[in-house]
Order: sequence, then C-alpha cells, then structure tokens
Amino acid sequence: MLLKIKRDLSGYLNSRIKRRPFFAVFRITRRCDLRCRMCRVWKTGSAREEMSLEQVARVAEILKRLRIPYVIITGGEPFLHPHLFEILDIFYRSGFAIRLETNAGKLVTPNKLDQAVQSGATDFSVSLDAVTPAIQSFICNSEGIWETITGNLEYAIKIFPGDLPLVNTVVTRLNFRELPQLVKYVHQKNAYIMIVPVVLSSNTQDNKLFRGACEEFEFTEADYPELTEVYRELINMRKSGFNILNSTRFLKDSLKAIISKRAKWECDAGEFYIEILPDGQLGICNDIPGQLNVLDKDFFETFHSRAFRRKVKELRKSCSGCTYGIYREVSYHMNDYVVLGERMSDLTKEIAKRMIGGGIRPNKARRRNH
Repeated sequence: MLLKIKRDLSGYLNSRIKRRPFFAVFRITRRCDLRCRMCRVWKTGSAREEMSLEQVARVAEILKRLRIPYVIITGGEPFLHPHLFEILDIFYRSGFAIRLETNAGKLVTPNKLDQAVQSGATDFSVSLDAVTPAIQSFICNSEGIWETITGNLEYAIKIFPGDLPLVNTVVTRLNFRELPQLVKYVHQKNAYIMIVPVVLSSNTQDNKLFRGACEEFEFTEADYPELTEVYRELINMRKSGFNILNSTRFLKDSLKAIISKRAKWECDAGEFYIEILPDGQLGICNDIPGQLNVLDKDFFETFHSRAFRRKVKELRKSCSGCTYGIYREVSYHMNDYVVLGERMSDLTKEIAKRMIGGGIRPNKARRRNH
C-alpha cells in the first residue's frame, strides 16, 4: 500500500492544482455473467457496441493527452471481452497505472488472472459482499459464487504486482450486520476493503446502469440503531489499523445518507473523474453517461469548451446525489484537508510498519518483458 498512497497523494495534488481528471473508468463491455440484484448494467450490454482494438488505442491516446494517470478497466464483466488482454497491453504500453475491476466469478480462472498480470494490469478489485455464502449467492443470483470469488481473490493477491488488492463491498439490509467480520476476513487476506452503501432506483426507465431495485436491500427505521453501532465499529476498526480504505468522513457520511435517505453532495463529476462506455460515450459519472463521444473528431475542442463545462455544472446541480465511494473519496481528498491529512497519516503509519517489519515486501509476479 505504501507506493499506492504515495502515487495517490501526488495524483490528488496534481489533479487539484491543474483541475484535470485524476482517473478514468473505461467500461470495455456492459455484458456480465452475473445478475446481481443491486445492478442492471447486464441488461444493457451488447458485443455490437464494443470498440475495435484500433479504437481502444485511440482512447488510450486521448486519455494520455488529457494527462490522466490512472485507468480502471471494468465492465460489466471485463473477462467477457474477447480482447481484454490486448486492451490491458495497450494501456500498459501507453504508461497508465491500471486497475482491473472484476466480479471474480466463474468466468475468472487462475490462468486468466496470470494473463491479466502479464498483459500489464497492476492492481485489481473484486466484488465481495458477505462472509456468509448464502447471502452472496442471493445477492449475485448465483449458487456457489462465494467460494469462486474468494478463491480468485486469494490467487490474485499472490500474483498481482500492485500493493493494493481491493474488495468492493456494497452495504445492504442483508449484509450490514456482518461487515466487521468481513473486514477481519479481508484484513487477514492482506487485502483492503471499500465499503459503499447500496444505491437503488425504483424507476426502471431511467438510464442509471448501477441502480437496481430490490426490496430486501432497503433499510428500515428499525435497522438504524444497529446500523449505527456497526458503523461506529467500522470507524474504530479503521482507527485501530484494519485495512479499511474508506476515509472516516466517508463512513460517517454513508451512515447519514442511509438514515436521511438523502445523498446530495458537492461532487466533481466530469472534472476529477470521467467514465467511458464501450462505444466511446463519455459520461461525467456512471449515473450521467453519454454527454459526448471520445472518438469524435472534435472531442478535445468540445471537452475543453466553456459550454461543456457549464453543461457539466448544470448536470451536477440537477443530480439527486449518490454514495459511490469511487467518486466521493476522490473529491474528499481533493477538497477536504482533514481527509487528505488522514491519508498522509496512513502513509506515515505504513512507513513505520514497513521499517519495523524489515522493509518493503518483495515484488510478486511481473509483466513479461518485451
């Protein structure tokens, strides 16, 4: 985690000073092999919309011109894409730090994870929402999925060269009671966890890809006292050194958002982070896609225009908000010196831990030489 925190702090400062995106999410496909109840991206995916490798290379060139240092390759499920490894190679050769985000389900095998590392992926994220296999099976609509995910997680931790293996956990009424146990499980595996409240939608006609509808996930007032105690425990666990990647502010704000049912906040979508869909559509976040296309000849002129900047601000203003950690945490680090100070404290503690433990741990598997 030491190098990761250093890179992030440098990236945060550069993005804040120069007002440019810190990362881009590239959804190379919207197809997915799972049918998770909190998500509906799988309902929209089609191989026909996905880019050619020549177009992917163009995207890499564009993001490089925008001076974006980090790219997250995801989906849908990226392992469904027939050219995933070539895509990773393109971004690696272009000089990006690459995180591969996967459901780590039954499509994923040790051999494919090896190929991802050899193709240039540095860090990885998997989705794991429970320590109870039956709960995970219900969430994903897939029997036996917990064993598959955890097996792939353990293997990926061994082979990926990055120092921040990450578990993404969505908090719902079904799993919140076992979050402390899940944190301990992830910590014991030498991975980190990002805990994010579920974001649902009752409107099946909107274009929000990651807002499913599931009554079993919705919190009730009767849950709030116990939920509050769970979040207090998570905050204390973070302070005591457990591998919780969330900032303390995010954990506190998450609880407030769940209880108040209000998620409005001052976000920086389209400024510090952007999303690219399989056909090249650029969105300021995953809730507001399709503002322009990165493959358009006049993309740079439009993206940097005052008219587009005004449009982005209007879109943010009209949004009802979210609790997506991937966005909030970056904005918090850019705009809240308390959060940034907490991250710097994490760095100091990590340095001390490494010194006491005998230095930086040796590198693991590396990309092939060319």
